[in-house]
Amino acid sequence: MRRSAHCGICGSLKIALKSGKLRCVPCRQRYAREYYRTSEYRRTKQRQLYVFRKYGVRMEELEQLLDRQNGCCAICKKNWRACVPAKHTPYEKVFLHHLCIDHDHDHERGKVRGLLCNSCNTAIGLFEEDGIRFVNAMLYLQSKTAIDERLSSQCGFQTS
Repeated sequence: MRRSAHCGICGSLKIALKSGKLRCVPCRQRYAREYYRTSEYRRTKQRQLYVFRKYGVRMEELEQLLDRQNGCCAICKKNWRACVPAKHTPYEKVFLHHLCIDHDHDHERGKVRGLLCNSCNTAIGLFEEDGIRFVNAMLYLQSKTAIDERLSSQCGFQTS
């Protein structure tokens, strides 16, 4: 009996695998999404593989780093549960949904510097990891505050 080249469920054209088997891509993707959604084991495994592939570290090392940071962002010191999640997911609440892995872009994998909340990670990215720009921004904020205080005491009005 010859198999049909079209899917019996969605009617899409099937593709031929190297083994000669036919697979419907849309149905296979739908199955994979459903399996990912319902399988905590698969989500955990995929997250571990992604982190290792991208950053060269294991999840256990990241959990140890989180413990060394007392469960907080390395810059603002907010607890990871209080940080706005960078990744919205209906499935679970894992610290990696609230904290970003900060790594050195100039070096190879494995150069993880710390775990940052989305706001602090974005700030570093916008300043292009340039320490001089951070110092200049800090000096600007301090001088702006001093100017605002002098103006409000001299003129009797509040600045925002």
